[in-house]
Amino acid sequence: MILTNLLDMLDMLDKMGNAAWFTDVGGTVDECNETACKVLGRVKDEVIGQSLAGDLVAESDKELSLIHI
Repeated sequence: MILTNLLDMLDMLDKMGNAAWFTDVGGTVDECNETACKVLGRVKDEVIGQSLAGDLVAESDKELSLIHI
């Protein structure tokens, strides 16, 4: 199976139950799949445009996520 674009990849990961976020170089979420939204307990419109490490990671994990994401 050849993935034709990023949305196909997100769909495939979603079908496997894997959460996935695509971000720009600054870590802002450009796109995500439904599983990622379910993990966060948010709808897609609330996730797009947020900082993955700064806005979407649990408070207890933010320090490490800012270093590694």
